[in-house]
Order: sequence, then structure tokens, then C-alpha cells
Amino acid sequence: MAAYSEQELPLEVKLQAHLMEVESAFEASSETGVNKFIDIINELTHGENSDPELAAQIAEKIADKEYAVPEELQNQFKAKIGEGLLYGGNIDNERFERSAEFYDSVRKRTAEKLPQNINDIPEDERPVELGENFHSIDRLADLAFLSGNFEDAKNAYQHAFEARGKFKEIEKGPSACAKYGEAASAFMQGEIQTCLELIADAKNLLSGLEDNESILYPNIEKLEAAAMAFDGLDETEKPTRLEAIKESLGRNGGKQGGVKRINFEELYDEAGLTEPNPES
Repeated sequence: MAAYSEQELPLEVKLQAHLMEVESAFEASSETGVNKFIDIINELTHGENSDPELAAQIAEKIADKEYAVPEELQNQFKAKIGEGLLYGGNIDNERFERSAEFYDSVRKRTAEKLPQNINDIPEDERPVELGENFHSIDRLADLAFLSGNFEDAKNAYQHAFEARGKFKEIEKGPSACAKYGEAASAFMQGEIQTCLELIADAKNLLSGLEDNESILYPNIEKLEAAAMAFDGLDETEKPTRLEAIKESLGRNGGKQGGVKRINFEELYDEAGLTEPNPES
């Protein structure tokens, strides 16, 4: 029997091995099981051996099992299922929709624990539910964008920004990311002036913090470059280029993650080399 490296193992073999790891961890304790599941999804979505399809299949299997997860771990558990589904999702499967269900569940659960006006929360006493709430709202916006619902996404990113209340000025990275997502949504609708204005807002939020955002800030600048290049196209070329970019986004699905990780300059350049499929 031929020997396989871990990377060369068939998908089904790796899937069963990871599921057994999670099962064994849950047998030890619920906390150990949740932590093991989180570690596996993190490695498959952000690690050196990332495998978004495997992450999604694991998330699907875990979602269908009934684990006794304690109340204080439910949000982490559900959000990580949502993340696995997001990374393995595309417009041809139903994972984005299912991911949104899990993130929306987290949003609702956390909202129940927070005051109606989050500005009433002291800046130095932020409950864990506040960050979980913001994260779920951000992810729901990402899912709208990845699904190609760009007007809905623009509104969702605007809501993600406004929902932070006074914490917009405290959590400048996530706030700038929401503005960037809104700008990207405007770009995908050909609203270039709006896109550039929102990019300026995002960059202003990160003024002096550029080095702290090694993924977000460069991608904001790449979106700006793509928007300016698009604005310089002949009017007759713009619809074709935009459709080609949309096709690329659809093919990529969520395997790169949310909007923060999308390189729009690369998408723009690649779209100039291909013609959109007239049947898409």
C-alpha cells in the first residue's frame, strides 16, 4: 500500500480522522471538544495546510451532531461552524445560507445579553458577548457580499459600522473593515465615487495604525487602485469588466475568507484578461 503524506491523503480519510479527533476531545470534556474543533477549523482556514473544502465538510458534520455544549461556549461553537461553512461556500452550494443561520443565531443570542443601547457599556468593562455580536454582524455582511447580493451587503456593512456605537473609535480596525466592505460593495455596483469616498473614510480610521493592519490596509489600497483603474476605462468596457470580476468572485467563493482578505486589484487585472461567460 502506497504511503501518503498528510497533504496527499484522500479527503474522506482526512475528514474521518478530524471527526474522530473532535469526538475524542468531546469525550474528555465539552470545553476540550469545542477547543479542538476551533483549532482544526482555524488550521484549515488560516494555517499553512489550509483546506477550505475540508473545513466546510467538518463543519457540516459537526453541525448535524448533538453535542452537549455548555451555554458559555455556544457562541464560540456556532460561530466556528459558520466560519467553516463560509470558507467552503460558493454561489453553487447552500453553505453561505447555512453559515448565515449560525451567525444569525450568535447575533441573536448575544443581543439578548447586551443593553439596548451599547453606548451604556463602560469602555473598560466590555462583556465577551459584545465582541461576539460585532463579529457575527460583520460575518453576515461578508456572506451577503460573497453571495453576490451587493446592495444588501453595502447596507449590512453600513449597519456593522453603525452598530458599534461609541466603540467605532475604540475598535478602529474592525470599523475600518466595515467601511472597506461597504466600499467594495459600491465598487461591485459600479458606484466608483461612492467607493472612493468610503475608502477615504476607512483609511482615515486607520491613520497611524497602518502597520497594525497588515492584511486590511494593503487590501484597502488595492481596492482603491482597482476603483481608479476602473474609473479610467472607456464607458463601453466597464460592464464587461465588472461582470468578469463578479464571475471571479463567484468562482472563488469564500475560500479566501471575508472581504478583508480579497485582493480587488488582482481581480481587476485578471478580469481584463478574460471575457465573462455569456451564459452565467
